Amino acid sequence: MAVAAMSEADIVACWLNRVITKRQFTTEEDGPVTVIFPGQPNDDHGPDFRDAIIATRYGLLAGDIEIHVASSGWRSHRHHLDPAYNRVILHVVYRHDTAGPAVTAAGRKVPTLSLERNLSVFTGGTIAPPLPRLDAILPCHNAAGKINKQCLEEIFITAGQERFLKKAEAFQQRLENNEPQQVLFESLMSALGYTRNSEPMLHLAQAIPLRVLAQLSVDGEATCAGILLGAAGLLPSQRSYRIAGKSHNYVNHLELAWKETGMKQVLVESDWHFSKVRPGNYPVRRLVAIATLLRRNEAGRLFPAVMATLLQPDMLQDKRYLTSMFIVPAAGYWRKYLDFGQRCTGIPPALCGAGRASDIIINVIFPLALAWYRQEGQSEKATAIAAAYAAYPDIEDNTDLRRLETRLGIKHRTTVPAVQRQGLLHIEKNYCASGTCHSCPLALDYR
Repeated sequence: MAVAAMSEADIVACWLNRVITKRQFTTEEDGPVTVIFPGQPNDDHGPDFRDAIIATRYGLLAGDIEIHVASSGWRSHRHHLDPAYNRVILHVVYRHDTAGPAVTAAGRKVPTLSLERNLSVFTGGTIAPPLPRLDAILPCHNAAGKINKQCLEEIFITAGQERFLKKAEAFQQRLENNEPQQVLFESLMSALGYTRNSEPMLHLAQAIPLRVLAQLSVDGEATCAGILLGAAGLLPSQRSYRIAGKSHNYVNHLELAWKETGMKQVLVESDWHFSKVRPGNYPVRRLVAIATLLRRNEAGRLFPAVMATLLQPDMLQDKRYLTSMFIVPAAGYWRKYLDFGQRCTGIPPALCGAGRASDIIINVIFPLALAWYRQEGQSEKATAIAAAYAAYPDIEDNTDLRRLETRLGIKHRTTVPAVQRQGLLHIEKNYCASGTCHSCPLALDYR
């Protein structure tokens, strides 16, 4: 088959099928490379495969893999200018038609693996069979069918406890040099940003500390929202579609609240991700959600309000109440609009729903409370928090968890004890993504 007739999908299919059986290749620049895991297909902007693991003469590398028909595709697709490709560790192509390797926006050279030189597979007709099951090459494949159920749960619980304690230790370090209210504020902002917008949310929280925001927004929730949205560069007047919603009194209130501060905006529209982000997770809605949470709990007393709630009798056992503390339903303008001027055609998503509220409790409130009580020398309260975490149900879900459950042969469960699901995440992030299968408690080949 001629190169011109090949598609990138052809190269992807060929690469995946060959890597299942061959796994050892030679790059144009750096010599031998062994593919330990080719990564997970990426359905978002960026490289074709995320979290791949390869062994090179420099040691074990974890990162992304990008696929092209020809190596010149790297520059023609402008990847050399896109930071999203900075984690690429291998450039897989059919034909190497450039003088040198691909270079990332950070200036790092990426070795090229030419299938034309490594494999004799393009002989005409269909160049690759259907895509294989990548998970089958990993030592943890179908672990649930080979490890006793009780033993498997103990592995998850142990990993979940380790993740929880590491989070608490990280909070303890932050509490040593920061006010607890600011630590909570930054953590809530980051959690509401989810994966795609976590970094700009944290940047915003650090640029406008809670004590400053509390002083500026004494007039109420809408004023607080206006200040956050203005600093974020997300008000209609700051964005590409400047007239969106400007005839609405609520939107005008937001614009005025920001204008009256006289502050300079911290971020711009392009700093935020909207592409392939669910409407309910839009950063605009999340910032309105945090404004509601702050006003609901008195912004200047957010931390003591949350801690006092945790100490009420039986409150740690009331899962529904804890979750409801952080749920923010869509109200007012946001019952009709997903974003400024973008009408909602169905049931409006919550500004912060039950899943995200559950995630906040598990990943922010419990470990922060444990860190605080330990720092204050209140061991009984710290023990109560740890016990509540172990018994708390986790209803949040994500793609990484579903993929790992599929790999392990676990039937997907909607509600799981938080400690077990956190254990799955701990294993995925500390073993799967780093290629350290030899030390993973689920790797059957090493047991």
